[in-house]
Amino acid sequence: MEKSLAIEAADKSCSYYSIHGVGVAVNCDHDEVHERIREHLSPYRVFEKPAAGEEFIVSIKYGAAPAPVPEEAKLVLHYERLHSYYTERTTYFTDYHSTLQLGPEGKHLHGNLSDTTLDEAGAAFFVDLLFNVSLFEGLRFHGLYYLHAAALTGPDGTGYLIIGNSGVGKTSLTMSLIEAGFKFLSDDTVFLRLSGDKDVEVLGFARDFHLPCDLIVESEDLSRFEGLPRYNPYKDKRRLRPDEWFGDKRVTVIKNPSIMLFPEIAENSEHVLLGKQEAFPKLLPQSLAVMFHPDIAHLHLESLRRLANHSQALYVKTGKEIKGNPEKTRRLFEKARELAREGP
Repeated sequence: MEKSLAIEAADKSCSYYSIHGVGVAVNCDHDEVHERIREHLSPYRVFEKPAAGEEFIVSIKYGAAPAPVPEEAKLVLHYERLHSYYTERTTYFTDYHSTLQLGPEGKHLHGNLSDTTLDEAGAAFFVDLLFNVSLFEGLRFHGLYYLHAAALTGPDGTGYLIIGNSGVGKTSLTMSLIEAGFKFLSDDTVFLRLSGDKDVEVLGFARDFHLPCDLIVESEDLSRFEGLPRYNPYKDKRRLRPDEWFGDKRVTVIKNPSIMLFPEIAENSEHVLLGKQEAFPKLLPQSLAVMFHPDIAHLHLESLRRLANHSQALYVKTGKEIKGNPEKTRRLFEKARELAREGP
């Protein structure tokens, strides 16, 4: 351990992590961005270099891109400033100034960090979006499959997933449920991992919660978070570190969750049971890059199939009356549990 600490102290451009057993080594020669990566991945920080051949190596060089994305590459993702391309088993993540390239077998993610990216979008964009999406794609090669969802367990142990795009209320619901006595895995991002022949585990990605400022203002129960720092200058959200506030309410894994909820904000609350054939297509858009790489697509799809097989899915309209109201949110989820047990 002392030797590993000495190595990292001597080379501040290196840092090491273990994300659900996957060893990740990050090399970045831009101090501000590397410090932000350390903060972003701090729950997974370790001080021993992953064993040779078992690590996922990330190398980020400050400066201009050595080569552009190949012209023949196919665009597979466009989200805000981020574009992703795929060609010949290689995936590129770029804003056309900074580019990270993930090679075959997910062993090495490497690329550049451009001054233009920092000037136009900031370090938050590079780490929270470009680096993060690239990291998640690399982790798929190591058996961790991203899903855009919140995950919690009820007081009786029932496992819930809240699945959907940004803006459907995942964080708002998560906060209300924590206040109502639920335990949480994540408010926005989870990984699926195959277990045995039929099971699937849901694992959290330990990141900050990003609370909408209007939620804090409108909810008496959440008003104590008004003094939290902003998530970034461009979004009207506050950054909450959940382990500082709810450390005793975190769970580490949910095996075969019982209920999947696909929420939509509406005037009044409503529950609609979904069959497995209806649920699966709703999962696909929330599992980023499921078809990016043909070598691992079948495993990612299998994790989603198992999730759909073990869970009862419900489409839920969350009325405005439950926003920031823990008791009404708890009752909404208890009704979902009752309907799920009755089945379609």
